[in-house]
Amino acid sequence: MKNKTLLLTILVFFFAASAQAATFRVDSTANDGDAEVNAATVGACLTPPSGMTNWFTADDSVNDIQGGANAALRNGATYAPGKVGQAFSFDGVDDFVKLPDNFFPYPPNAPAGAAFTFEAWFKTASSGVIFGQQTTDPFNSPSGWVPGIWVGTDGKLRASVFYSGSTANVITSAGAVNDNAFHHVAVTYDGTTQTLYLDGNLVGSKAHTQVDYATVYKYQLGTGYTAFWAGGNGGWLNFNGLID
Repeated sequence: MKNKTLLLTILVFFFAASAQAATFRVDSTANDGDAEVNAATVGACLTPPSGMTNWFTADDSVNDIQGGANAALRNGATYAPGKVGQAFSFDGVDDFVKLPDNFFPYPPNAPAGAAFTFEAWFKTASSGVIFGQQTTDPFNSPSGWVPGIWVGTDGKLRASVFYSGSTANVITSAGAVNDNAFHHVAVTYDGTTQTLYLDGNLVGSKAHTQVDYATVYKYQLGTGYTAFWAGGNGGWLNFNGLID
């Protein structure tokens, strides 16, 4: 087992860093996202928290070692040294990591509105979507889309993991994160409020009610469609860097 830092002990993770690698995880509840990050010690080997539903370590594998929702590398996405162990590596051109369809409980599919936490480490010197949702696989023309979690063209971190009926309901970091250093992102949702944490610090919270726009949703790491969303490029915004 690799030693690593437990980033956030939150229930209902979507992507997370945990005891073997620093890659994203998902859990089934939403808790405050800063205490465990601040208390974590690099090198500590910790037991994954209860309630974790999905865990992608990216250690030369796309397998979900917690929930069995295995992913797939697409268009040249690969692995590189990450925060701890390996990370998913993206060149910013057209590669991504495909996740299973309807990976998240989302309306009208029950249990819509379920609490969750998504967390991951990321590193980039540019912009790009870390986690995206839309009605088609990249790089087709979707009829509906949400960038989810993204580094905008202005370098700021943004989050709106689900559609709420408006593209304006976005939480945005005060400063830029495209400094080619590792940062930790966590997004929690308790069924009514979505909250964004950056490096263990609260960025902000907004009331959020999920609004459906399809029956089948496509998910991936490394790209997302950004037309009409703040910080986007009007189309597919590809991530250039590491997600761990």
